[in-house]
Amino acid sequence: MDRKKFVQHLARQLNQHLVISLSDLCKPRAHIHTVPIFKSDERKALNFGSGVLLKLDGQGCLVTAGHVLDDILLEPQAMGIPGLHHGMKGLKLLFDGYCTNAIPEAGRGNDMIDAGALKLDKDLSDHVNNRYVTEGMCEQNDNELVGNQYMIYGFPGGSGWRRWTRPTAVAKAYSQVTSIYRGETGLLEAYDPKRELLLNYSMRRNISRSGQIVTAPKPKGLSGCGIWRLITADKPISSWTIGNMKLVGIVHSRIRQLEVVRVTRISYILNMIRSQGWQQVPSPEPEG
Repeated sequence: MDRKKFVQHLARQLNQHLVISLSDLCKPRAHIHTVPIFKSDERKALNFGSGVLLKLDGQGCLVTAGHVLDDILLEPQAMGIPGLHHGMKGLKLLFDGYCTNAIPEAGRGNDMIDAGALKLDKDLSDHVNNRYVTEGMCEQNDNELVGNQYMIYGFPGGSGWRRWTRPTAVAKAYSQVTSIYRGETGLLEAYDPKRELLLNYSMRRNISRSGQIVTAPKPKGLSGCGIWRLITADKPISSWTIGNMKLVGIVHSRIRQLEVVRVTRISYILNMIRSQGWQQVPSPEPEG
């Protein structure tokens, strides 16, 4: 290896180590704001999505993917968030309103926005008051520069049911540093850059802190989790503080062929909530 290539290789290694170190500093903050969403029956619980706690105009809410919200609305009495209650059996409703984008006629499978939010009921909202992302922590005009670094943080799951072994179900968080997708493996035809982002998500080409190649989990369960911008390339790393960590969007799906995740911009979600307001929760249909 000649000197120039060696210097470039060393610079890449140092940059990778720096980014991973910064992500380690940011994980605890992301963890405060992120929750797994479980569906339960009397014996078991399934982690089927993630969500980010957000306070907007004084109202506590949970932002997530639209298809996760759809499942919650179908069976709200079975939904819960571990760590916020002593269990989910007999849990009262977590919310008293919701908001989502219009569902395309072809269904959520072709929905390039796929966004949803729940208006938390007052008791739950007060309980998590110190866990909210504020509007000031959201980046509504991300510059998407080459060199920007982002972090996916959520709770993958969905592969099966977890048996109740404790008063509250437990989910394991996962994080991955990533970057903006630049069309390396192909182009996406139906893509709206004003409302969404595409981020690289390879399940094979990932490097751990120790330099080992690791396999990323299947993203089912990450639907609804946050994308956090760690580094923006137009600012010197020497001036970095934890305040540079910004929520830029919410994951809703993975495109396997391109090895990317599709992300709804947080700016669109905030505008969606403000423009539509909160819809009432559907009353459960009487049995029999």
